[in-house]
Amino acid sequence: LFPDVLRRRVDAAGEASDPWRALLQTTTAQPTLPVLGHTPIRLRTFGTAVIEVHGTPARVGLGKAVELAVYLASADRRGISRDWLAREAFGGGEGGHNYLRQTIHRLRRILPQGVELHSAGGQLSWAPVDAATTDDRVFEGLIARARIEVGSRRLDTLREALVLVDAGP
Repeated sequence: LFPDVLRRRVDAAGEASDPWRALLQTTTAQPTLPVLGHTPIRLRTFGTAVIEVHGTPARVGLGKAVELAVYLASADRRGISRDWLAREAFGGGEGGHNYLRQTIHRLRRILPQGVELHSAGGQLSWAPVDAATTDDRVFEGLIARARIEVGSRRLDTLREALVLVDAGP
């Protein structure tokens, strides 16, 4: 059986499937899912765009700050090119580079201890790389989790995903 089908059957069987449950745990890996509240920075992308630091909305004072934070949260470990950000997200030219620098400076003011915006080799990234997550990523994680759950756990997860997106686009 495919791992997801086996997982659903084992979950549906309950206690009677203990040997199968043990086998499933040793042969398949659970997907890595973002967990609500476990990243220092949460980027609210549904409804009004907001940066939360440890669950508290943070005032940056620049409209592009949330956009920059989301770009960085979506990047891999290498980060994103500062030149690309200045050109594509901040209008390009010297003005784009200046606006990007100002936005980085303002974002750094609100960062909690242990989190920084790392800039090296023309690349910009979160340090640690998983310091921030977006509502989009949490929603996708909840949907991925719901695909492998059954019964009331699946319904609870889907409800959680719907509450999240109920804030708006």
